[in-house]
Amino acid sequence: MVLSRPQPPFSATIHVVDDDFGIRESLRRVLGRAGYAVSTYPGGREFLAAYDGSPGCLIVDLAMPHMRGEALLEEIARRQLNLVILVLTAHATIRSAVRVTQSGALDVLEKPIDNPRLLAKVAEVLEGAQPFFARNALVRDFKARFSALTSREKEVMELMLAGLTSQEIADTLGNSRKTVDIHRARVMQKMGAATLAELVREWSLLG
Repeated sequence: MVLSRPQPPFSATIHVVDDDFGIRESLRRVLGRAGYAVSTYPGGREFLAAYDGSPGCLIVDLAMPHMRGEALLEEIARRQLNLVILVLTAHATIRSAVRVTQSGALDVLEKPIDNPRLLAKVAEVLEGAQPFFARNALVRDFKARFSALTSREKEVMELMLAGLTSQEIADTLGNSRKTVDIHRARVMQKMGAATLAELVREWSLLG
């Protein structure tokens, strides 16, 4: 039985990174027939150059030339990319499985690939990743709104979040209370927050 993809409120692409063209094309066909959007890459460098930050599942081979799978996992973790990861390997050991899961992979699948197990695992990790993807979407939106603030508005916002009153902020920045109140109003408007408590909750997402 072919498993269809889950229906999260996200468009999650499956990214296949393997230096073996035959495996890439086989996975493209299997995953495509299951209804997934699939992109394939011959190596980690090509994937990193093309990845657009959207939510997705990465299926990566460990043993690749130039940039090994473990090096790619480390780079993904460093960049905090919006991905869940499955690893493929022809030589799975307990040690290698522990190592890659510590690097961020959710599971290790052995070659030759069992297609039903692969499809079940992809569906499982995408379903489980919905809260992760949702949080990342909120964080990206918050960062976009924060970047629209002026330098002074950012200073005021950070002092607001630290619990300072308008008068305390005015004293800290050497502005008048009226000027600070104007900045506060602009901060709340640009950040789309109705109350300071709401702004604090959103800020905590970055935490």
